[in-house]
Amino acid sequence: MTPSAEKPIHGTCGPRAWRALVFVGFVAVLALYLGRISGYPLQDPDEGRYAEIAREMVETGDWVTPHFNYVSYFHKPPLLYWATAISLRTFGVNEFAARLPVALVGLLTVFLTFALGHRMFGARAALFAAGILATSPLFFVLAQALVMDMLLTACLTAAFASVYALHVGGAKQGWAVSAALWVGLGFLTKGPISVLLVALVTVPFLIVRRDGSSFRALVGWRPIAVFTAVVLPWFVQVSLANPDFLEVFIVDHHLRRFGGEVGHKETGLLYFVPVILGGGAPWTVWAGLMALDKRLRAAFSGVSSDPRLFLVLWFASIFGLFSLSSTKLPTYMVPAFPALALLLGAWVDRALDVEDAIVRPLRRLAVLFGAVGATVLATAGVAVAASGWLAEQLRVDQADVRVMIGPVAGAGLALCLGGLFVSGRLRSFRVGAPALASVLVGAMAVALFSAIGGREVVKTSRDVALAIERERRPGDVVVASDHLLHGLPFYLEGRTVQAGDAGELQPGADRSDAHAPFFWKRDQLVEEWQSGRRLFVATDVRRLHELPADLSPEPRRIARDLKRVVLVNFEAPGDEIKPPD
Repeated sequence: MTPSAEKPIHGTCGPRAWRALVFVGFVAVLALYLGRISGYPLQDPDEGRYAEIAREMVETGDWVTPHFNYVSYFHKPPLLYWATAISLRTFGVNEFAARLPVALVGLLTVFLTFALGHRMFGARAALFAAGILATSPLFFVLAQALVMDMLLTACLTAAFASVYALHVGGAKQGWAVSAALWVGLGFLTKGPISVLLVALVTVPFLIVRRDGSSFRALVGWRPIAVFTAVVLPWFVQVSLANPDFLEVFIVDHHLRRFGGEVGHKETGLLYFVPVILGGGAPWTVWAGLMALDKRLRAAFSGVSSDPRLFLVLWFASIFGLFSLSSTKLPTYMVPAFPALALLLGAWVDRALDVEDAIVRPLRRLAVLFGAVGATVLATAGVAVAASGWLAEQLRVDQADVRVMIGPVAGAGLALCLGGLFVSGRLRSFRVGAPALASVLVGAMAVALFSAIGGREVVKTSRDVALAIERERRPGDVVVASDHLLHGLPFYLEGRTVQAGDAGELQPGADRSDAHAPFFWKRDQLVEEWQSGRRLFVATDVRRLHELPADLSPEPRRIARDLKRVVLVNFEAPGDEIKPPD
C-alpha cells in the first residue's frame, strides 16, 4: 500500500462533501465528453476522411481493405475505422455516430488514469489526476474529434496500467496477457509504434527495479499468443487482398514518415515543449507556481519513487522518441498526457498537505483564471462591436466571427467566476484547499464545454454538400477539382470524381485501372463540362483564375465561402461567372 492510500480523501472537507464532489465530477465528465459531439460539422481533412472510410466499410461490406472515396487507402490500420463503422451502422450516418467512439475512449482513458492513480498514490491523487487530464485542452479537444491519437492513447494507457499492475501485484500471467492485448490493439490503431513505446518504458523500468519475474511473464507464450491473435489475422488478410500493402504501410507511412521524407516536417528538438505547456494549461502553470516554493518542491520529492520512475519513463519515452522524429505533429504528445496528469495529481495531493504553502500558488492560479476570463470576456465584447473589421483582418466570414463570440464569452465567464470564487474563499479560509482546487477544475471543464462550440466554423465540406444536395438530380456528377474535399463523399454518401490533382488519393487510384473513369485530367473536365451532363464542380476559390476562357455554358456559382466554391454547368439559382480572358 502506498503512503497516500491511507490518507482521508476528503482532506479538509467532510467525507459527505467529497462524495458529492466525486459524483458531480463523474456526471460532469460524462456530460463534458458526450454532450457536444453531435451537430457540429466534421472538420477536414482528418474527420471527413476517417468518417468516410468507415462509411464505405458499412456500405461495401469490405472490412479488410480500407477505402477512401472508393480507392484503397493504406495509411493506418483499421481499428478506428472498425469502431466508427460499427457506430455509423448503429446510429446512422451523422456527426454524433462518427465521433462517439473517440469520445468513449477519451472517457476510458480518464477512468483508467483514475484507476492507475488510485493504485499508485491513493484516491485523492487519483481524483486530481483524472480531473487534470479531463480538462487539459489538448486532450479534451482530441477526445472530441475523429482522429487516431485518442484511441492510441487509450490503448497505451491500458497497456501501461497492466504493466504496472504486473509489477506491483500478483496474477502476473493475467496482467501480462492484458498488456499484450492492449499493445496489440494499439498496433491495430497506429502500427508498430505501440510496441516500441511500451518497450521503451517497460524494459528500463523492470531492469532498474530488478523485476525479472515480470519481464519473464511479459515474454511468455501466453501474451505473445494473444498479441499475435489480435494483430496477425487482419495483416494477413489485407496483405493477401493487396500484395503491395506491406511495402506501402511499413516503408511509406512509417519509416519514411519518421525520417521526414513524408509528412509535416519540424526539426526542432524543442518543438513539443510548447505543446506540453499549452496543451496542459492551466495545470502546467500551476505546477510552475508550485515549483517556486521550496516546501512544495520537497513535496514532489516525497512522491513514491516506484510509480514516479514509471511515469517519468512513460512521459520521457513519448517526448523523446517523437522529438527525434523528423515528422512532428502536436497530436503525437497526447499519449504522454495521462503520465503528466498522474505526476501532477500526485504532486498536488502531497502539496495539499502543506496547506499554508499550497494557498499561495492556488491563489495565484485563481487570479490567473480571473484575469484570463476577464480578458476573454472583454475580447468577446469588442468582437460584438467590431465583427466586420475582425472578419476582414482575419480573412473569415463576418458570420463566423459572430458564431465564435458565444463560445468565447462562455469560456471567459466560466474562468472569471471560478477564479473570483476561489480567490474570495481562500482569503476567508472557510473552504479547504482541496475543494477549492476542485472548483478550478470544474471551472476549466465548463470553459472547455463552452469553447468547443466554436468548431461550428471549422473547415468542413458540409456546407458544400448541402448546396449540392439542394440542386442534385439522379445522374448528376459531383467533381472535386484540384482540391480534396475530404468530407464531401461522407455528406453526399457517395463517390465524388477527382479532377486534376488527386493528392493522397492518387496512389490508391494508380493501383487499379478500374478507378480511371473517376479520376479526370484537366482537359477531360472541360470536355465533360460541355458534354450536356449536369456537373457540380467544387474547387478552391484560388483556382478560379485557372478556368478556361471558353467554357460553355458559362459557369454558375451556387455556393461559396472564403475557401471553396461550387460551380455548375446548368441553370440554377446563383451567380454567373465569366472566366478570365
